[in-house]
Amino acid sequence: MDKFNTSLLFVLKREGGYANNPRDKGGETFKGISRRFWPKWEGWKLIDLMKSRAGFPKCAEDDGTLSELVKAFYLTEFWNAIRGDDMPLPWGLAVLDASVNQGTRNAVGMMQTAIGGLKVDSVIGPNTCEAVWTAGPTAMKRFLAKRACRYVRTIMKTPDQEVWANDWMYRLFSVAETVFMMPGTEWVKTAAWH
Repeated sequence: MDKFNTSLLFVLKREGGYANNPRDKGGETFKGISRRFWPKWEGWKLIDLMKSRAGFPKCAEDDGTLSELVKAFYLTEFWNAIRGDDMPLPWGLAVLDASVNQGTRNAVGMMQTAIGGLKVDSVIGPNTCEAVWTAGPTAMKRFLAKRACRYVRTIMKTPDQEVWANDWMYRLFSVAETVFMMPGTEWVKTAAWH
């Protein structure tokens, strides 16, 4: 659970609080959860009740019940989907961030391609789980480069999304800085990192 909490904290700092930006394809979002893509998330009922309160959206961002719903959502929909507990922390954090920002199947496929020697099926099975433990810093650099290329392709395909380019690149550089500076994790202890 520590791996999940560390990774989620990183992601939530990048996702922010409540937003309803018309330029965002996700529409109304709360801590990165898009109402358009996740309309049945239970937190929306609470947020709708809070909208009439003084101090909204701050009151929603500070609400303990909403925080627990957010955590449960990310655990179920993303962390468990990428089998984050079966990865060294740096890979779990990097793949979780990619999954949230670029889609789970895309994140897993990019990871499999970056590691090499794996069937690229965007599904984390036993071979991927094993390979990620010996995937060294070069594989992580390839993974991050693939994420950057995907951002560029997104902008080329949908030019109106260029408005997010700086935020996406800042996010990517933050992932790189974080995963390469993690002391004392399984990441550093694997033979591939010596």
